[in-house]
Amino acid sequence: DVWGYVEQGVEVCFPGNGRISFLDAAGSPRNIASVRTYGKDGDLCAWLERPGSLVFAGSGQPPMPRSSALANCTITTQYILNLRDAPAGNILGHVAYNASLPAIGQAPGWYKVRFEGLEGWLSADYVSTTGACG
Repeated sequence: DVWGYVEQGVEVCFPGNGRISFLDAAGSPRNIASVRTYGKDGDLCAWLERPGSLVFAGSGQPPMPRSSALANCTITTQYILNLRDAPAGNILGHVAYNASLPAIGQAPGWYKVRFEGLEGWLSADYVSTTGACG
C-alpha cells in the first residue's frame, strides 16, 4: 500500500519479472488503473503519482535484465528535455535541444545517458537515434 504524501511521486520496485496492477485509492469503489512499468537493476518498477495499492504478480521467470548497456548508440534530443533520475522519475536537470549523447542504458521507452556529470534518463518519445540502439 502506498499512502500519504506522494505529490512528487514514488518509485516502487519488485524483484523479478511479472506484472504490476494498481488499485487506485482516488475513488470508491476502487478501480484497477494502468501503471507504466519498466526494468531497473533486475527489478520490475512502476512510478506512482497518487495513493493506492500495488499487486505484483511474478511470472516465475528469472529476473529482468539490468538496464541494457548499449554500444555505439547515440541519441539526439528533438526538444529541450527533462533529465530524470529514473524512467518517469524526478527531474535532475534539462538537456538542450539537438544535443547528441551516447546512450549508456535502455529501459522500455527510455534511454540512460551521461550529461554534464549526471547520469539520468530521457524519454525515447522525444529523441532520434543512430547506431545500434536495439
